Amino acid sequence: MSETSRIMVIDGLMWLFVFLVFLTLGSVLNILLKMTKLHHWIITLFLSFMLAFFTVSVV
Repeated sequence: MSETSRIMVIDGLMWLFVFLVFLTLGSVLNILLKMTKLHHWIITLFLSFMLAFFTVSVV
């Protein structure tokens, strides 16, 4: 495995981990605030994706 492919794998795993952390936090907040309609979950998914993207880009 070359060095660039290792870096790409590590970046992908880092992005996945950050995305899952943000998704978990958003889901817990959705449940605690009783926002369980479908559009709330779609917004949470979208925001988790965007926050993970920006967080990994900055790091």
